[in-house]
Amino acid sequence: MCCLKYEADTYEKARAGLPKEGARVETAEGFGKVVGVNVLRGSVRVKLQDGSGLVELSVKELRGY
Repeated sequence: MCCLKYEADTYEKARAGLPKEGARVETAEGFGKVVGVNVLRGSVRVKLQDGSGLVELSVKELRGY
């Protein structure tokens, strides 16, 4: 059971560095809304505001985050 606690703590710390679902973010393609989060990859799926589709980006690719 102790390893599960360690994994949960590590997962929570990694999640803390990512925007939450529903957050408004700025990308190189424009503004959008986070519709999915992949903690293990450190990436988010963003639905672009202009309706041009979805993009998956690392947190480093988000502007001002």
